[in-house]
Amino acid sequence: MAVKTFTRMAVAYGNKTSPGNISAMVSSGITSFVSGFPLSNIEIPDSWTTTKTSVISGQPIIEFQFAASHTINVMGIINHTINGADYPTIAVERWNGSSWDAVASMTQPQDTRDIWVAWDTSTSASRFRFKLGSGVGPNFMIGQVFWGFYRQVDQNPLIMNQALSTPLVVETATGGAKYITFGAEVRTAVLELTWSRAKDSETEFWFQRGKYELLGILTPEHSDATTVILGQEIFWGYVKNRTMTPRGPGSTGSTQAKYDMTIALEGAS
Repeated sequence: MAVKTFTRMAVAYGNKTSPGNISAMVSSGITSFVSGFPLSNIEIPDSWTTTKTSVISGQPIIEFQFAASHTINVMGIINHTINGADYPTIAVERWNGSSWDAVASMTQPQDTRDIWVAWDTSTSASRFRFKLGSGVGPNFMIGQVFWGFYRQVDQNPLIMNQALSTPLVVETATGGAKYITFGAEVRTAVLELTWSRAKDSETEFWFQRGKYELLGILTPEHSDATTVILGQEIFWGYVKNRTMTPRGPGSTGSTQAKYDMTIALEGAS
């Protein structure tokens, strides 16, 4: 299957990666993990509870065995150190009962930005996996892996605001002199999406998103991405606030109903 392309902004939702959904996780090409950072940490729905490899002996492959079959069409890797210079490709596969089927393959940019891979056809299976590169590479860390669904919005947001922050730290040098230095960078912290007169069907989708549900946002600038995501970083974050104001005409639930809507998300990495 080909990597999915979009003509408007897309949203990844319905994450199936959780201890309640996963029966087992299996890796190959990874001999060991750092003590305290096992593979099972990926199951925990917290991108800062990480897994860290210790020894890599072959092409890294991480398999997710779900307790039930799920229809999935998007995968994301969040808060990681998988460098595209070392692992230039990411391939997604599913188990068909007797062998592994190729689902989608994408070129990873030459850095460690968060990853989004969607494919054209929804694929049902109880086992999915992803492969990195083609051989032995350096150790890496992963905070969270997303397996779920995508939705292309009915209309692009009118306004998109992203807040980035890098803390300033005051340090004292030998002799007592003080100076300012930049602390560790905080990656995309907040994303606000605003629609004017959004359709009732669109507001219904956002209304159904749970508080602090993990979502992926493929911004309009990236909607024509094919085999590689370039430019602005893909946003993965948690639903913080939803504001929906009726504008009419039409009553709630009618095809004519319109709403002004703002969705705020807190960054997951």
